[in-house]
Amino acid sequence: NNDGVDVTNQIQHYIFLKLPFELYAGYNLAWSVSLYNIIVCKLFGSVVLSELLAFVSLVALVGVGCYVMWTEKKGLCYGVGVGMAWYLVGIFSQLVYLSFPIMYSYSDAAIAATKYMSIIFANILVSTIVLRAVKNVLNASNSEFDCVCTCCCKV
Repeated sequence: NNDGVDVTNQIQHYIFLKLPFELYAGYNLAWSVSLYNIIVCKLFGSVVLSELLAFVSLVALVGVGCYVMWTEKKGLCYGVGVGMAWYLVGIFSQLVYLSFPIMYSYSDAAIAATKYMSIIFANILVSTIVLRAVKNVLNASNSEFDCVCTCCCKV
């Protein structure tokens, strides 16, 4: 009976104390990569380098997001992946409703590729989050089952 209260306290602790910082970390990491791309583009001024760097950055972000979500950790850890997915959805929406500087600086093909890569990668991150949640629930139910078996089987 105390286990249910303990799990509830752990979830509340996570939601109120850890999750906001994880969301901020994931979003801020993606935003920092975007700012790095802007700085590099201003320094070198090459549109081709800018497009290549954008694609590499998107791939790196989804790789880091999946790695952070899937590696074994004690407790819950969903916020970093959610923050990154949130940022990628923001990129998609920015490219759906184009601003004039983006429209005149990049080709239609590059804009479309970036737009679809960002929403596909956001979906990959969200799928990884869901799989991680299912894995955590299954692990928790297996450990409860093991506890029940050990307690019941003792003679």
